[in-house]
Amino acid sequence: MTWRDDKALLECFAGCHIDDIVHALGLTKADLFDEPLPPRTGSTAQRLVKPLVARQRSTRSVPPPKPASARKTKAQDELGAVLSSWKAVATYPYSQADNQPYGKVVRRERRREHGVEKTFAQYHYAPEHAKATKDGWAPGAPAQPILYRLPQVLEAVASNWPVYVCEGEKDADNLNGLLCRLETKAVATTNAGGAGTWNDTYTQALHGADIRLLIDRDAAGYRRGLDVFRVLVDVAASVQVFLSAIDEPKADLTDHLEAG
Repeated sequence: MTWRDDKALLECFAGCHIDDIVHALGLTKADLFDEPLPPRTGSTAQRLVKPLVARQRSTRSVPPPKPASARKTKAQDELGAVLSSWKAVATYPYSQADNQPYGKVVRRERRREHGVEKTFAQYHYAPEHAKATKDGWAPGAPAQPILYRLPQVLEAVASNWPVYVCEGEKDADNLNGLLCRLETKAVATTNAGGAGTWNDTYTQALHGADIRLLIDRDAAGYRRGLDVFRVLVDVAASVQVFLSAIDEPKADLTDHLEAG
């Protein structure tokens, strides 16, 4: 994906047709242009097309998505009978720029007949809250969202190190582990809530950054990739987009790393 002359240029290295790419993104070819195409001449009636508007340019905070447990889907039904209770399998802490606790995401899973069901719950640090736990965590997302590993992100931006923007904390942690082992000066980050929840505060933190945008192989991942690209391309020093080399539906960065 490249941004040039007020239009998005898409290329699929698997040989996909442009119509297939924009369909997977939930777009039309007209949406790839910032300005409407000129009206056609001849017997064909004039048609005006509206440019795609980046939703993230709103100054309002994006409301947090409903818990996964409240969004029962057909896919969950197909998992079959419940075989275990919910269990917390990972906690992803979110710290302010000065490393003070700010928020966290708790990943929970339970075994089902045909797979594993997962859910994510957000908490904010508020010791004075009536429902806060003994260690100060209250249910609900923080009022103002921040990027995952924000202190390291700000250091990377100031030092001109690459910043990898992933879709999910698990991917970010796995990539950060690899970068650490390779002693590479870079950081991987993400935002809580998954695809479709990009916020202006993330854009501000990445101003002037060297961005590597990593997207998942599904419709939500493609749409998120295009949305985030269109926002960051105006403020970042550079933006490159990467897709998992694992050519399977819903393949993500973790699948890519596990495949070697």
